[in-house]
Amino acid sequence: KLQHTCASLIVEMEKRYIKGIIFFILLVTIFLISLFLSLFVIELSSPKKNDNTPEIKTVTTTLVPTNPKGNFFVLSDLHADMQYNAEYDASTYCRDPEISKKYDSCLNDEFDYPKKFDIFNKTLGQYSCDSPYSLVHSVLRKMVDVNSEPDFIFILGDFVAHCQDSYANTVTTLQKTTDIISDYFPNTRILPVIGNNDMYPHDQLPLGSSKQLYDILSIWKDWILNTEITNDGVKETFLNTGSYSIDLFDKLTVISFNTIYYDVSWCPYNSTICDTKVDDDDDVIYPVSSRVDDPNDQFVYLHKELEKAKNKNNKVFIIGHIGPVKSRGLDDTWLEMYQEKFLQIIKQYNTEINGLFFSHIHRDSFTLVLQKLISSKTYKPDSSSIFNIFKNFFTYSDNKSKNLDDNEDNNNIHERDYFGHSPSPTSNSPSSYFEEDELTNLNTLFISSAVTPRSNQNPTFKEFIYDTENFELLDENTYYLDLLDYQKTSIENWQNEYSFKDTYKIDSLAPEEMLDAFNKIKDKSKYMKKWKKYWGSQSDFVNYKYSDQDYLCTIGTFINNIVNTCIDFVDS
Repeated sequence: KLQHTCASLIVEMEKRYIKGIIFFILLVTIFLISLFLSLFVIELSSPKKNDNTPEIKTVTTTLVPTNPKGNFFVLSDLHADMQYNAEYDASTYCRDPEISKKYDSCLNDEFDYPKKFDIFNKTLGQYSCDSPYSLVHSVLRKMVDVNSEPDFIFILGDFVAHCQDSYANTVTTLQKTTDIISDYFPNTRILPVIGNNDMYPHDQLPLGSSKQLYDILSIWKDWILNTEITNDGVKETFLNTGSYSIDLFDKLTVISFNTIYYDVSWCPYNSTICDTKVDDDDDVIYPVSSRVDDPNDQFVYLHKELEKAKNKNNKVFIIGHIGPVKSRGLDDTWLEMYQEKFLQIIKQYNTEINGLFFSHIHRDSFTLVLQKLISSKTYKPDSSSIFNIFKNFFTYSDNKSKNLDDNEDNNNIHERDYFGHSPSPTSNSPSSYFEEDELTNLNTLFISSAVTPRSNQNPTFKEFIYDTENFELLDENTYYLDLLDYQKTSIENWQNEYSFKDTYKIDSLAPEEMLDAFNKIKDKSKYMKKWKKYWGSQSDFVNYKYSDQDYLCTIGTFINNIVNTCIDFVDS
């Protein structure tokens, strides 16, 4: 009996063991089948790679910002110079004389370089020269210190130093500078703009596709061909125009607009495309050809992208390198025919556009898009109405206000019109005018200065604060490095130079608030003094050649003939 019982137990245990093994195998089989099916579904749902698209990396991104206030950086005009040599000064463009003698046009004859600077530390750069890579690293270190993970970064062109001697050097500099920026911000969405000095030769970008645009796209592919944030057609549009449009967030579109074609320098350098003629004073008059009425149909493209954004209820930031504003020497930058087209587009899509960002002139400023708002609440379309605003209805304090301390008010100062003439007590006086009509600012062009000290200003970059719900701009913080102080002390003392909102005592950077800031600069000397100080980034070597009223003309509007007439009135 005992033997029989033991045998029965053994048989029963063997049966249970076999059942356990079968159950275990079944579980493993089910797990493997589930895993296989999951991978299969993921593969099916993944977007197919376009064989014609360069290999790209994935940057972590979100569909909407996570905080009520966001921030982004604006970096411009790095002008990195691989040939910079701290042993030499601005008399040789801070390059070996054997190299610099090829580029007489690069030497800055406006800057009398003090010989006492010879003993200073020049490793971070020198006034009147472009940026050594040590300065590029310095500004990026400070940006990381301010915020290592901004929502995004705009880089407004001119990565490459002036006066390049070959196409290879231009492309190599662009690649090296791009790689360095990516190393400092590996997880940040970076949206670049083509600058006129990113071309070789400078300013010479032909219409349509070109090797230059192809090479630039290859360098920037990880920035603008990112599959998570790129709209359809970005690659094709960039290769044909140098422009592109991206839906950066769920309700924010960014349009990178190639403005090189509108520069006054573009036609002379592309004379085979842009017909020109010479007047009796040997001045070039251009263009006279309908072939450049809309280079590359970019205004058509801009209109199309803004219409798309409007249909999606998106807000828009437009970024570009050369803005339609005056240069730091108060020269024209865009041809006026293109300014007028751009102005009409701004007016048409004013509700959608929340910010326009440009650089190029190496000065910190802004320009309003002023318009008279009449009682019917419709905008007058012609530029002459804007000129009438300037001529008849602005007031500016008498020159003696310039001698007042910042803390002294201007209550007893005689008011003059915008051109310095006493207003007559007629129906055209400011008080009676504003009873019927009012002045409005449709939008604002924010002009960033530069990292390069090429134009004798200090290196700067900007941080913008914005509302993540409606993408309205709330404030602008500018950071700068006193280069002369560094040369004396060898200490990289980047500082928060100013908050725009706090400096001009406004609530935000909304168009009506920017008009308020303009009026304060116009009416009170203490605000004009601040504007001028920040215009040159607090450099002792910036030359202020023009009157305060001249500079005000350039802030009030950007249409060439209006600004020039304004300046002529002031000077007379």
